[in-house]
This record gives sequence, structure tokens and C-alpha cells, in this order.
Amino acid sequence: AGREAAATTGDQADEAADEAADEDLTALDELEGLVGLREAKAHCRLLRDAVALEKERGDDPKLKSLSLVLTGSPGTGKTAFALLYARLLGELEVLPSGRVVRVTGAQLQDGGVEALEEVLKGFDEPGEGGLQVGDVVEARREGTWGHFGRIVRHDTSPRARPPYKDSYDIHFGGRVRFELSDGTSVSRRDNDFDIGVRRKDIRAKAETGGVLILDDAHQLSTSEKAARQVLYRLTEEMDARGGRFAVVVAGYEKQLFTE
Repeated sequence: AGREAAATTGDQADEAADEAADEDLTALDELEGLVGLREAKAHCRLLRDAVALEKERGDDPKLKSLSLVLTGSPGTGKTAFALLYARLLGELEVLPSGRVVRVTGAQLQDGGVEALEEVLKGFDEPGEGGLQVGDVVEARREGTWGHFGRIVRHDTSPRARPPYKDSYDIHFGGRVRFELSDGTSVSRRDNDFDIGVRRKDIRAKAETGGVLILDDAHQLSTSEKAARQVLYRLTEEMDARGGRFAVVVAGYEKQLFTE
């Protein structure tokens, strides 16, 4: 895709994207307005159609790979395309809208795995969307994520005391069944609750993940151990997050992209 895009410069791509944005066009509309990028545009159209078909069938479009590798010379529109592609994934509702982090190969080359870990934290922050009673969410308890429960109450009363106003009550337990002496049984809800949980300490599964744009990836020197560790860690994260996480790697064509 990068080689085909030689007719446009990065500045031209950014300007075209800005002009299109003023007209409230979709990401795909903006992409179609760029010069070149024929192969990349075709990929996005196919992705749009495939997602629509999978949703119609009741399948999960997140099961398909959403990551890309873009190669090409400087000024061929790789970064402009990557940003529009990330926005497209949000518009198609296969990844959280607006959750895009851009980092350069040089930043990861200098900072190593520690720098990557800081970047990855940005994909775990709670969103701002509304949650409803009955939603299953992940909560932060004693500073640690990984606790799943169901919202049983959302306090929106204007008379609520400040600590509880616009907070959530979450039930983490299941139901416990008791056998009685007469051979019958009863069930009771396990009383594992958190009361008055703030929105910043709750996230729905759909809110995690996003798009990581690794720009100027050729700046990562795979001959050095630190750079290889970054790529290995990034691969592990992609495997762990599955369809909730897409990586767009952009840079000059080099051996990095086949390792």
C-alpha cells in the first residue's frame, strides 16, 4: 500500500483529512478523498462489508484480525491512513471509538519494554459511556482490576449523599444453594457487594482495548535485545487481548516486518 501511495505527501494527506473532517464525513469517506492508497482503500471497503455481514449473521466481528503493516517511503501517507483506519474501526464499533495511541519506534527503542508498558496502560482506562443496571462490568477493587460483577443499582437521586451520588452498587457473587432437611433446597444470593462504586473504577469489556499506531517502526533496531523484547511483549499483548486490540505498524520496508 505504501508503494502505491507515492503520488501523495504526508502533508497533502493531513490537509485532505482536515478538509473532509469539516464536512462531517466518515473515516472511509475521508480515506477515499486521499490520493493513491488504492490497495489500502480496497481493504477498508472489504472490512466495512465484512463487519456488516458478520453483524447481520450474529457473528462477532472482533474475531477477525484488525492489525495492519504499512510500508512505504516517507511522505506516502502511512500515518494519515493509520489514523483514519483507527477511526474507521471505532465507527464500525469493533473497537472503542477514539481510543488511539500513537508511538514512534524511536520512543520504544529508547524506553524499551517499560515505555511500552506505559503505553499499554492507556488501553485499560474506563470509558465515559453510560452503564445500566444488569450490565456485567470489570471493577477495580483495592487498586486491582480483574473483578467481574453485575450492576444492581445506579444511584442517580439528586438527594443522594455526595459519596454515593451517581455511583454504582455491584454484586460480585453468584447464587448459593442450600439443601434443607426435608429434601428441598433454596437458593440465596451470595452477599459479595461493593456499594457506591465510582465510574472511574468500572469498565465494560467493550471499553478496553483500542488501536496502537507504531509509527516509524523502522527505528526499532531488531539487532538489539531491547528492541526484540519490545516486539515480543507487543505480540504477547496482541494474543492476550485478541480482537479488542489492533496494532498498525508503519515504516520503511525492512526485516522487522517479517520477524
